[in-house]
Amino acid sequence: MKIHNDGIGESNVLQNQFTAYLVTAVRRQKIQFLQTKSRSMKWEIPLDMQEERKELQFEQDLTPHLPLLEQLENNDLRRALVQLKDQDLLILTRKVLDERSFQEIANETGVGYKTVTSIYYRLLQKLRKELGGEEQ
Repeated sequence: MKIHNDGIGESNVLQNQFTAYLVTAVRRQKIQFLQTKSRSMKWEIPLDMQEERKELQFEQDLTPHLPLLEQLENNDLRRALVQLKDQDLLILTRKVLDERSFQEIANETGVGYKTVTSIYYRLLQKLRKELGGEEQ
């Protein structure tokens, strides 16, 4: 039987700290990317409103996690994320970047709630192991 992290004990506290670190690092990269993009767009003068709409549509069509993967400063984290399966990466990005609930992700991906939660927590364990965040 699997016991969920209750936050009590040294290893659980360490897991919570690493998860918080990972979420914070990705969130900061997201904010930095958006700020940089915003600054560059302030200096660009669109030829007309139609062209500006095309640019916005193009940005919305891009996969949101690709620029972040390219800009991550932690090369180990970047390598670990690139090796993930598409569905696993989708679940991780929807939970961490888009801050969606497990139920919303389950509805979007067409898999069960428990499957989404198990994939997410398995990914966190895998990332901790690959990044050395968990003592063996």
